[in-house]
Amino acid sequence: MIYFDNNSTTMLDPKVLDVMMPYMKELYGNSSCQHDLGISSQYAINKSRVQISSNLNCLPENIFFTSGATESNNIILNNFKGGCIVTSITEHPSVYETCMHMFKSETCNVQFIKPKSIFGCFAINEIENVLKNNNVSLASFMLVNNETGNINVDIDNIIELCHKYNVPVHTDLTQAIGKIKIDFEKLNVDFASFSSHKIHGPKGVGGLYISSKYLNSIKPLCFGGVQEFGLRPGTENVPGIVGFGEAMSLTCNDIDIHIKNMDYLKSELRKSLSKFSDESGFNIMYFTDRIGSSPNTLFFSIAFNDLDMNDFMNYMRENSICISSGSACNEKDRKPSRNISTFGFSTQMSLSSIRISLSRFNTLDEVHKFMDIFKKYYKK
Repeated sequence: MIYFDNNSTTMLDPKVLDVMMPYMKELYGNSSCQHDLGISSQYAINKSRVQISSNLNCLPENIFFTSGATESNNIILNNFKGGCIVTSITEHPSVYETCMHMFKSETCNVQFIKPKSIFGCFAINEIENVLKNNNVSLASFMLVNNETGNINVDIDNIIELCHKYNVPVHTDLTQAIGKIKIDFEKLNVDFASFSSHKIHGPKGVGGLYISSKYLNSIKPLCFGGVQEFGLRPGTENVPGIVGFGEAMSLTCNDIDIHIKNMDYLKSELRKSLSKFSDESGFNIMYFTDRIGSSPNTLFFSIAFNDLDMNDFMNYMRENSICISSGSACNEKDRKPSRNISTFGFSTQMSLSSIRISLSRFNTLDEVHKFMDIFKKYYKK
C-alpha cells in the first residue's frame, strides 16, 4: 500500500504506540483520583503538556487538551459570538461552518474575507476596512490550507493589524505543525488549534493554545468537571494525551530534516507529473503554489482529460494507492471544493481534483510507483 493521504490522517508512529500501551493496560487510573494510579495519570498528562509547550515555545499552562482541532476551534469561536468575527471564506469546515451557523442563527455577525487568489494572499486593506467599520471581537485565519496546502503568507501582517485594533487572533494550525516550525512567542497569536492524528499521534485528542493574556477569559462549552482547569470537563483520555505529547516531540525533533525530505518528494512528484503532461498531452492544473505552500501537499485538477473520476479513484484503490479527491471533510458527499469554486473554477474542475499529501514516512520509491500506476491508468 502507498499512503499519500496524510492531510486526512497519519499512521500512528510505532514509538508513540509504545509509550501509550502502559496507560491502556497497567496505568489506567482516572487522573482526578488521589490514589497511586490516579496520580500516575496526572503526572503523565502534565508531562505531555510540557512536551507540547516546550516544542511550541509557550508555557505549559497555555496548552489545553481537547478531542481535536474541531473542538478547539468551536471553543474559541463560541466564546466570541455576540460581536463580529472576521475570517476567511476558505477556512476549514470546522471554522467556516461554525461561523455560518452563528451568522444564520443571528448570534454573531461574520465578515468573510476572500483571498486574492487560490494561493492564499489577502488584501490587508480589506481586512482593515472590516476592523474599522465593525465591532470585531475575533479574527480567525488558518496558517496552512488543509486542501491546497497553500500557506497564508500574510498571517504576520494580519496578526499585527488586528492587534493594532485590539482584536484577538485565532489560527488553525492543524496542517502547519510538523511542516512549518511553530513558535508561539514569535507568532504572537492569541489562540491556536491543532490535532494529534495529523502528526502521527492517536486520533481523538487535540490541543488548544490560549495566550497568557486570555487565560482567564475563555469559558467552557460543556460543564460538569474541573478537568483541563475547568475549560474542558470530562475524564481525560490519558493514553491519547500521552501519545500526543510523544508525537509532538518526535515531529519537532529533526523537523528541518523532515521538511527537507517531504519537500524533495513533493518536488520530484510535481516534476514527474509535469514531464508526463508535456510528453503525453495529459492536462494538469495545479492549485498548490510552487513556493508558498506546505512541503507535503500537492493539489491539482485533471478535469480537462475527459476522465471518469469515480473510475480513476477506483483504479487507485485497486492498486492500493491512498489519495484524496479533494478534502477528506468533503469527500463522502462529493460537494464541489469551496477552495476552488470561490475563485470561479468550474464544478467539473473541482470534482476532478486530487490531493496528494506526504509524510516523513513516505519514500521516493513510492513516488515512482505512484507515477507508474498513474500513467498506466491514462494509457489503458
